[in-house]
Amino acid sequence: MKKLIDCTIDGTRSVLLREAGASDGKHTLISNISSHELLQYILKNNMSIHQFACNIADVRRVDIKDIKISRYHAPLKPENDELAIVSAFGNTHFEINGHPTQSKELDWFFKGNGRTVITSGDTIRLPGYAYGGGLEIEFALVLMAGQNGIPAAIGYVLANDFSDVEMRRRHPNLANISKLSSTIMSNQMIIGHDIPLSTNVRCCVVRDGNAAAFTTEGSLGQNAMKYPTQYLIDTIFQNSDLRMPPFSVHYLLLGAAISTNKAGFELQHNDIIRADCIDEVDLFLENRYEDEAVISACC
Repeated sequence: MKKLIDCTIDGTRSVLLREAGASDGKHTLISNISSHELLQYILKNNMSIHQFACNIADVRRVDIKDIKISRYHAPLKPENDELAIVSAFGNTHFEINGHPTQSKELDWFFKGNGRTVITSGDTIRLPGYAYGGGLEIEFALVLMAGQNGIPAAIGYVLANDFSDVEMRRRHPNLANISKLSSTIMSNQMIIGHDIPLSTNVRCCVVRDGNAAAFTTEGSLGQNAMKYPTQYLIDTIFQNSDLRMPPFSVHYLLLGAAISTNKAGFELQHNDIIRADCIDEVDLFLENRYEDEAVISACC
């Protein structure tokens, strides 16, 4: 498997690739292209990433320590926000926060288009009209449609399914609206057709620069889920008349292993949220949480 990073280096949009398990810091740098443009070209021409890299000039081997990344971009996010969709399954895991889950039916939520997708390092903002934010740590499959509009999994990222959990508690009938919020994707994507069998994930919330106000661990991966990932994909796309626009992207959240809401923990303005895969050091999230109502009150 390869790891992919979409970033800006010295003002140039670039993609970094690295073999999973490589012990050195060497990456393949492909300049003047985004990860979405890269995968679109590969799918159009029925190529592999290796074949693509062998046929263009803007490719070189670099040590990650020798380059300065000025900005990260969510993997495969298109420039046109309308070419990206985010959705989320719920009630998919045997455990949340290390405790057995209740027996509930599978549910699914639409989370928005590409405008809602941010990455590690960006600020999570709770709008002034919202009731109260909460996080859920999970894997997201990144699917991309071919020229025929049929999606295929390109890889997976670690994700934070942020939502207005307090709205959902007060108004259960508005649960779908509560999910129309930011989704945070790790700035690295593992290329592959499925998530790993098992991995451990942890999350902590640091408040006022002190020790963690919230910390817990959970299990992600195929073995931690009640449903196979292919079943979830087939559930959404079972209607053959529904086709995605060619080369559009669907970020499919697979359900949480960690939830602040389930733990009874409330996020506060200026909290720092951190999450990572213990077994996969390059998959991590770190974001500041801001409450626009608090900012407005202070002004």
